[in-house]
Amino acid sequence: MKIPFEFSLRGKDWWKPFIPYWIVYVAYIAITKSKGFTGMSTSDTGGYIVVLLAASLVYIAVAAVFTIIFLRIFLPKFRAGNKGVEFRGEIGRFLGKVILGLLLSIITVGFYLPWFIRNMAAYLASQTRFGGEEPKFLGKPGKLLVYNLLALLLPMLIILGLIVFVVMAGGVYRDGSARNLLLVTIVTFLAVMIILIPYFYLVYRWYANFSCSNVSLYWKTEFWPSCFFILGQLCLTVVTIGVYWPAATLRLYAYFAERTVLERDGAELGRIAFEGRLGKGFGLFWGQSLLCLVTLGFYIPWGGARMLSWTLENSSYVENAEAPTSGGA
Repeated sequence: MKIPFEFSLRGKDWWKPFIPYWIVYVAYIAITKSKGFTGMSTSDTGGYIVVLLAASLVYIAVAAVFTIIFLRIFLPKFRAGNKGVEFRGEIGRFLGKVILGLLLSIITVGFYLPWFIRNMAAYLASQTRFGGEEPKFLGKPGKLLVYNLLALLLPMLIILGLIVFVVMAGGVYRDGSARNLLLVTIVTFLAVMIILIPYFYLVYRWYANFSCSNVSLYWKTEFWPSCFFILGQLCLTVVTIGVYWPAATLRLYAYFAERTVLERDGAELGRIAFEGRLGKGFGLFWGQSLLCLVTLGFYIPWGGARMLSWTLENSSYVENAEAPTSGGA
């Protein structure tokens, strides 16, 4: 049995709260990228870090407020068959959790960050009702800490060490060759991209871990095939100078959607399916993105709603024909 998804979000539903958020976001980017900061001398580095940290904390707090506002608008617009979604999150409670989590993360030099992220995801899940039932987030912070240390920090330190060694031993800066500098930059960029692919795969797989009424939702994926698929889509995007990005986005969504399974007591109940036509999605995504670009982002409520609505409305939950029928999903 196929249960279609419905998503009735329109630009008029969220443009009013989006405008102040967008203004704050643009102001934050302008502050951090201003010439006054980028032109600072070494002696001003301490002041720059303080200002950057303060601006980032203010922006994160504002983003937390708007997260609740947007989720209150977005989630009730989604339906799967006869089941709808409710969201009861409170701005004050969520903002308090964010501020506390940020302070603890700073004090512990980032080691508390996985617990902070887990607490945020768990709170948002606890304030959501799907078909009247409350989902639970099952991600373990200890596992995310391992990913941060072994899949991100350690490889980054190794790459940084190798780059410094090559630069110093090869005399890149001594001979002043622009070609050598460009080569080092390209190699560094590629190395970082290769590291980030498995890291982000592991993190997103960690996020896709919920249960609701004894039914578990998770990614049924394999590490290397998934990473190589992501790498392939990224390479196609880079080779086409970004032209391919809508197709890459939709192919990645389809790939992981069909590997998102619902399971009860070890028996697979069904999976998510995406049946949207790639050509139509490609044109839609590029058209809406260009409108967002030429309007300096102020068209995002309409463009984002159209892209998200098209994607979800071309998705569905496909029940496994051999799945147990008692209890339902």
